[in-house]
Amino acid sequence: MSSALPTALRQFGTSAPTVVVVMGAASVGLLACLSLLFVYWVYLDAGDRGSDRPRLWALCTLVVLPASGLYFVLAGRIGERQEPVTARKRLVETALIAGCAGVFLTFLFAPPDPFVQLTSIPASLVLTFPAAYLLWYRRGLGRLRSVG
Repeated sequence: MSSALPTALRQFGTSAPTVVVVMGAASVGLLACLSLLFVYWVYLDAGDRGSDRPRLWALCTLVVLPASGLYFVLAGRIGERQEPVTARKRLVETALIAGCAGVFLTFLFAPPDPFVQLTSIPASLVLTFPAAYLLWYRRGLGRLRSVG
């Protein structure tokens, strides 16, 4: 049985299948949380822009993820933000940026094996969350732009 396992997992011995299951479940859970966080962000953003139906936008995004592309196209037509960005919304945006960047980095740099990719997502989030916090939440990106 251990001959079918990737070389990196053989170091765990007989507990390797358990490690794969736990890391895979954690990654699938993280992807589900990231999707729900995105739906919540669409709801908050649509409400901030004065949409009459922010829940409808969120529901459409939840049911049909490509509807989020439609939201991005039409968000400017809904209107400008009527309220300043709150700390909660900035935190949601930071988590979304970090999560999307982590998934993107995993799919870009991990081997094409789906099991390895799923187990690599939590490791990539360890890198992207501090970067997103410094660049977005703490407004470091704006400071970098003003310097350059």
